[in-house]
Order: sequence, then structure tokens, then C-alpha cells
Amino acid sequence: MCSSDLLGKEPIPLMDAQIDLVLCNYLMCFFSRREQDNLLCEINRVSRPGAYVVVEMYRAKRGKPYDLDRIIRKLGWEVVHKSKDRFIARKSEA
Repeated sequence: MCSSDLLGKEPIPLMDAQIDLVLCNYLMCFFSRREQDNLLCEINRVSRPGAYVVVEMYRAKRGKPYDLDRIIRKLGWEVVHKSKDRFIARKSEA
């Protein structure tokens, strides 16, 4: 379920289905899970069918990557590429 706000602020000031590519380079690891979920909802809202998202995250201090699998599952898009610190996913055309 998406929250009506993003990080306690207004939604991204874009209409639905306007964006073809979203880059989240080293951004998600600075937010709580709730904030990540709200951001993913907004990414889903503003992205067109067929759009791509690239998420890259810092590795944790102990060498463990952040939970990219959880983010991928939450987003629900088709994974095109995945490594320890990055994934590229595509939103379905339907």
C-alpha cells in the first residue's frame, strides 16, 4: 500500500506515467524502509509502461549489501540486470 505522502512531503511534482528512466544512484540506503517504500510507490506512479529504473546502493560497512531483493520485490518490475550493489528493472507494458 502506498502512502499519500513521500517522506512526509508532497508527492513528486509530476503527472502519472511521465518518466522513461529513473536513476537512484546511492539514494535508497539513506532512507528507512518506510521511506524507501514510499519512494518506490512514487517511482511506480510517475514511470511510464516500459520505463527503466536503475538502483545502486553503497555496501554496508561490514561488507554486506543492502537488501536489494526486498526493493526489487516491492517495486515488482522485471529485473534486467542485478549485481551485489545494483539492479536495473523494467516496468511492464501492461
